Amino acid sequence: MLLTEIRRGGCFDSSHQWLALLLMVLAPEHACKTRIGKLTPFSIQYLRDLREFFNVTFKIKPDPETETVMMTCMGTGYANVGKKTT
Repeated sequence: MLLTEIRRGGCFDSSHQWLALLLMVLAPEHACKTRIGKLTPFSIQYLRDLREFFNVTFKIKPDPETETVMMTCMGTGYANVGKKTT
């Protein structure tokens, strides 16, 4: 299983792609980029859900040389308003 994930390439394994995408969306309001392996069916549906919920679209650029995908989006600048400040 480890060798399969390494062969897929990218900075994240296939079971944690969703977490990287979520952190990119919640990041400060600037462009966020990451390289991941081939998108899983779960990640594809998750991208649709993120677009619906946060109104954020990703620029998806496949890299045929490395067989990975470069994902780019603008962060929403989400701030936890329920957190107490001192």
